[in-house]
Amino acid sequence: MKADLALLLKQAERLIDTQLVSVLREDDLSAEEWRVLHILSDGTGRSMSELAAEAVFNLPALSKLVDRLVSRALLFRAPDQADRRKVLVFVSDRGLSLHRRLKPDVEASSEAFLANVSHNRMEQLIRLLNGFIRDTRPSRSDRT
Repeated sequence: MKADLALLLKQAERLIDTQLVSVLREDDLSAEEWRVLHILSDGTGRSMSELAAEAVFNLPALSKLVDRLVSRALLFRAPDQADRRKVLVFVSDRGLSLHRRLKPDVEASSEAFLANVSHNRMEQLIRLLNGFIRDTRPSRSDRT
């Protein structure tokens, strides 16, 4: 029996997102909004294309999501100091405060969700997925 890898990964993502949304619901955040907030919580601004690549979003969907978070004062846009033509997205103080408050609950919920998965199996899955991504990513010569 051949498994459909994309379907299995999507089902796993849906399970994880359902668990995550239960923690975020009170603050009216989606799983996708949390991921963007989490990525930007390191204080480093990113261009929309960098953020789209890291958060695994297409640009139009990310643009709408960022607009929503900007309107809630959780993110802000600012010119890149190195290239004033470029705009970067940053987490605001309010967004960072929300991230700090929610992160322990998100981590605890994730740990509870994964409690039935052994530590070794989880490490193995992470290693396999990292290897899969690394091995199937087009090389620079393939992209040019």
